[in-house]
Amino acid sequence: WFFNKCIEAINKRFFFGNDWAGNMFALAANLLKTKDEANILILLLDRQHHSEHFMEELKLLKLVIILKFYGDEDGTKFIEENLSYRKIRQMAIEKSIEKNDYNRAISLAKDGIERDKNTAPGYVADWVDNLYKIAILQDDKSKIIEYARKQFIDVNRTKKQYYDMMKSTVESGEWKDFVEELIKDIGKQISWVAREQIPIVFIYEEYWERLFDYVKKNPRIHIIEQFEKYLIKDYRKELADLYEQEALSYLNLGSGRNHYQTFCHYLRHLIKLSSRERVDSLIAFLQNEYKKRPALLEELRKV
Repeated sequence: WFFNKCIEAINKRFFFGNDWAGNMFALAANLLKTKDEANILILLLDRQHHSEHFMEELKLLKLVIILKFYGDEDGTKFIEENLSYRKIRQMAIEKSIEKNDYNRAISLAKDGIERDKNTAPGYVADWVDNLYKIAILQDDKSKIIEYARKQFIDVNRTKKQYYDMMKSTVESGEWKDFVEELIKDIGKQISWVAREQIPIVFIYEEYWERLFDYVKKNPRIHIIEQFEKYLIKDYRKELADLYEQEALSYLNLGSGRNHYQTFCHYLRHLIKLSSRERVDSLIAFLQNEYKKRPALLEELRKV
C-alpha cells in the first residue's frame, strides 16, 4: 500500500522540488519487495529529467535497485553505461581497484581528468587522488612522488599527508634539492592559494630564518599572527616591531568606533607579543596625537 501511494505521488508529481522528489523515490525504493515493483520504479526513474546533480542521485538509486534485483552483472553493465556521472565513475574505479585491475582504474581516472579539467577543474584533484592511491598500491615510487607533488601544490585541503609521503619516498640524499625545486615550482603558480604553501614548507623543514624573511616581506597582521608561534622564540622583538607598524598603518586607514575597536584588539595582542610597558607608551603617544578623536581615546582607555 505504501509503495503504491509513493508511485501514485510520483506519477502525479505530488511533491515539491528535487529534495522532496528524491525522498519520495528513495522511500519507494526502500519499500520494494518484488522485481515487478522494481521494474515500475526503474521505468519512472528513466522518465525523469532534472538537473545533472539530481539525475546523478537518481542514477545511483537505480543502480542500487539493479544490484538488489538483477545482480552484479547487470549492475556492472549499468555502471559502464553511466560513467559520465562522477560518482558512478568513482564506483567503477573502486571496483577496478578491488579486482586489482589497476590499468582500468588508471584509465578511468585519467579520463575523468580530461572530462573535468576545462569545465569543472575543482574535481580534477579527486581523480588525481585516485591515481595517487593506485601508485601507492603498485609501489610505483616515481608516480607516488609525481601525484603527491601535484596534490601538495594544487589541492585546497589538508596537504601534510602528501608532503610526508614525498619525504618518505624521495631518496634522503636528494631531499634538500627536491625541496628547493618544489619551492621554486610553488612560486611560479598563478594561484595565491598555491603560493601560500611556501611558508608551510619552511615550517615543515624548520627553516625559521626563511620563514621570518617571508613574514618580513609580507608583514600583514594576519600573516604575523599566523606564523608568530613558530618565530616568537628567536624573533620576538622583530615580530613586535612589524606588528606595531602594521597596526598603526591600519589605524590610519579609517575611523569610527568599530575601526578603533579592531585597532585596540591589535594593541592587546601586541601586549602578549611584546610587553605592557611598550603598549602603554604607544597609547600615551596616540592619546596626545589624536586628542580630537574621542571615540578612539575612549577605546584606548579600555586596553
